[in-house]
Amino acid sequence: MNSPYQALRILSYVALLVTAWKVFEQYQKLSGKKFSPQIPPKSQDLKVKNAWIDSLQKTYGNPKKEKEPQKISTRKDTSFAPPKKANDTLQLTNTIKTALAYPKNNLAVLQSFFSALQSLENGANEHFRIFYFADSQIEGDRITASLRTALQEKVGGCGVGLQGFTNTNNIKFTIQQENDSKLTNYFLLGKPLPENTQTYGILGQTYLYSEKDTFAYTIFRKSDKASEKAQKVENLKILFRNPKKEVQIEVLEQESLIFQKKFATSSKLQFASVSLEKEFSEVKINWHSVQSPEMYAVALDCHRGITVDNVPIRGSAGLEFTKMDFQLLQAQAEYLKPCLVILHFGVNVTMNTTDFSFYERKMLAQINFLKKAMPKASFVLVGISDRAYKTASGYETYPALEILRNTQKNIAFQTGCAFWDLYEAMGGKNTMPLWVEKGLASKDFTHFTLKGAELIGNMFFEALWSDYQSYKTLQ
Repeated sequence: MNSPYQALRILSYVALLVTAWKVFEQYQKLSGKKFSPQIPPKSQDLKVKNAWIDSLQKTYGNPKKEKEPQKISTRKDTSFAPPKKANDTLQLTNTIKTALAYPKNNLAVLQSFFSALQSLENGANEHFRIFYFADSQIEGDRITASLRTALQEKVGGCGVGLQGFTNTNNIKFTIQQENDSKLTNYFLLGKPLPENTQTYGILGQTYLYSEKDTFAYTIFRKSDKASEKAQKVENLKILFRNPKKEVQIEVLEQESLIFQKKFATSSKLQFASVSLEKEFSEVKINWHSVQSPEMYAVALDCHRGITVDNVPIRGSAGLEFTKMDFQLLQAQAEYLKPCLVILHFGVNVTMNTTDFSFYERKMLAQINFLKKAMPKASFVLVGISDRAYKTASGYETYPALEILRNTQKNIAFQTGCAFWDLYEAMGGKNTMPLWVEKGLASKDFTHFTLKGAELIGNMFFEALWSDYQSYKTLQ
């Protein structure tokens, strides 16, 4: 009675084994590599990687210590490799592995950004900003906080930049925020807007209160955990749209009313710019309307200098920007005037494949869409960081990760973006377990801790600043 079923079961097992082998052969074909078991780094390799991470911590890990940026060659062949010294091998390696790469080695790819820095260094009374779009790697103002601090110390500026009107998932140490419980945030990636429109703000979110309500508020307070410059705010820029009913906005500074204005119904982007009268401590924004306006963001800025905006999109692979309303995105960018756009995605891209052609096509479309909406901005693509998974031998880098990294670099060069190879900068293959061991990354072997994120932000700043020095020399 059981023999037919046993035969079928055996045939099923055989079919599964054949299928698995076919999949494996396809992997070999796509990756161009023959099978070799993943093994932990050899003791010598571990020693080298430990020394590398220790050198990064020593060089970039103390933001309070003023450090001179590593100098890069200004030879006109634009290779930017520093001259090698007999006793300076580690410094040479450090500079190469943490440097940015450019299409055809052309630093002019970042001309808008470098020109903004140069204007501020020359004393221009202007304000510039950087949009830093990423996945959950930057939630909580990780990476962006140290990058912002370093830039503001060099060329001026204050404040923490763009903020949402609720702070559910993005708890930041650089600003304190109190949210009205009546407010709901709708996500570009997640909870869609009730009327299924694509009118999302620059943060990839839109904030509304319910039809039964006529009032909502948000309070921002200074955080003593932020840098000295981030604790200072001189003006607010409030972005919204009220296509159905007029709205009245009030701004209170330490409970004193400093701004009150009614805005007529409009389907176009609206904004309110408010200068603070006192040293920043607490600011409250009130909304009054019989129907909720679409609230997008508020920028906490200086009158001059530079701002780095922390824009995390949790769970994103960076493939959702084309879902946004183009005219609305363009209008927000024209008002905010970014000089640099940073795109930092990858940890949400599947590692169960070695064929990233679909991802490449989609990402090319996203960058072209953003560049069209922000034609005056320079662009940098940050590559995926190391990620590890558990094997019988321990935690090791995903086999497809370097293929994804190479794909991202190709995307950057095809679209005229600079590329920062974070994977190599942090040490390359099988480095993540050491970052976890040193308290620089969390035990999910994917995300950085506050300490590790600070290190990354400082490394990124030094890479940008060094190339800016080279750019000035070549002018």
